[in-house]
Amino acid sequence: MGDPEAEADAIGGAQDQTTQPDPAQQLDSDAWFAEFLSENAEKLEQHNQEAINENDAAIAAASARHDKDLEIAQRSHEFAALARDNAGDYAKEAAANPYRRAEFEDDAQQALQRAAKEDELAAKAEADAAEAQTEAKRLEEENTELRPIRSGHEVEASIRHDQAQALERAAADERESQALNRPAEGAGQE
Repeated sequence: MGDPEAEADAIGGAQDQTTQPDPAQQLDSDAWFAEFLSENAEKLEQHNQEAINENDAAIAAASARHDKDLEIAQRSHEFAALARDNAGDYAKEAAANPYRRAEFEDDAQQALQRAAKEDELAAKAEADAAEAQTEAKRLEEENTELRPIRSGHEVEASIRHDQAQALERAAADERESQALNRPAEGAGQE
C-alpha cells in the first residue's frame, strides 16, 4: 500500500469536492415536509372530529331510545297495575255473584295473565333502557378520550403550518441573500 498520509489527504480532498446542498433548497424541502405533516395532522383532526360527531349522534339516539323505553316501561307498569285491579274487582264480583262465579274467575285469571305480560314488557323495556344508557355512557367516554386527541392534532397542524411558513420565508430570505452575494463575488473576479 502507499503512504497513509497521502491517502488521507486524497480522501480529504475528495470530501472537499462534494457539493454542499443549497441552503434555500434544503429550507424548501423542510417547508414541504412541515406542510405535509400539517396536512396529515389536519386529516387526523378531521377524522377524530367526524368520529366525535358520529358518537354525538349515536348518543342522542341512545338517549332518545332510553327515554322511549322508560315511557314504555312506565305504561306497561300502569297497565299491569290496572289489570291487577281489574282482577281484584272480578274476584270480588265472583264472590258477590255465585251464579256468575266461573265467568268472573275466568275474567280475573285473564286480567292476571295480562298483568303478567305487561310486567314482562315493562321488564324488557327497562332492560332495553339500561342497555341504551350503557351505550350512551360508553360513547361519552369514547368522546372524552377523542376530544383531547383531536385538539392535539389541531395544535400540531397549526404548529406545523406555522413552521412551514417560517421555513418558506427563510428559504426566500436565503435566495435573496444568495442573489445579493453573487454580484459582489462576480465583481471581484473581473
